[in-house]
Amino acid sequence: KISNNNVYVIIESLNDPAINIIKNHQVNYIMRNDLNEARKGYALNDAIKYIVKNHHYDAYFIFDADNILDKDYLLNMSSTLSQGYDIGIGYRNTKNGNYSLIAAASSLTFSMINTYENVSRIKTNRTLTISGTGFYIKGDIVESWGIYPFYSLTEDYELTLYATLNELTTGYNESAIYYDEQPIKYNDSIIERTRWIKGYFEARKKYIPLFRKQLFKKSNNLNSLVTELLGVTDYIMLL
Repeated sequence: KISNNNVYVIIESLNDPAINIIKNHQVNYIMRNDLNEARKGYALNDAIKYIVKNHHYDAYFIFDADNILDKDYLLNMSSTLSQGYDIGIGYRNTKNGNYSLIAAASSLTFSMINTYENVSRIKTNRTLTISGTGFYIKGDIVESWGIYPFYSLTEDYELTLYATLNELTTGYNESAIYYDEQPIKYNDSIIERTRWIKGYFEARKKYIPLFRKQLFKKSNNLNSLVTELLGVTDYIMLL
């Protein structure tokens, strides 16, 4: 269980209807500083810069406003934290997968990441894929940054690359379930996936040169480096 005064909601305006919910539940809110910096990473940066100046936490959990947590999510995830993992990843389920064929197909994307991608990476001791939200980062790491340094269109994938490069340990907890919302309409799905593609190449442009340099150094995370260097090439070959 976590107390309300340890929950922070990022908002962009006091006219946001969420402000009434925030006040009713007596949780904290953080106002965005610069709305020209419209990406999620910038919003998280505003929050982290504020929080680390005033508090210390063992872990920082990141969620979207439309996420719903299983009642035992935090309890189950605490076991991953107690094992010492730098980043802990929950099981991403879907709350509206039956609303349309598009939502159902989108849900399968994350079923693949959960059961195929991350379980496979655990067996081969590789850095896990961080997808969306529903994960924590250890407090000492966040507080050493003093900011949230991932600003690409896919800040979750950028964090995966950062974790790979810096040999951060990642744990996957299938019992820590949370529910995410999927696009229902075809056009919304295309817009979302177009952003993913742009963010994928944006993040790789920054990190792949660093990966290549790391290959010539002694690394305990060589398998993960090779995996991320290949990127989606194996999926393209499969298709």
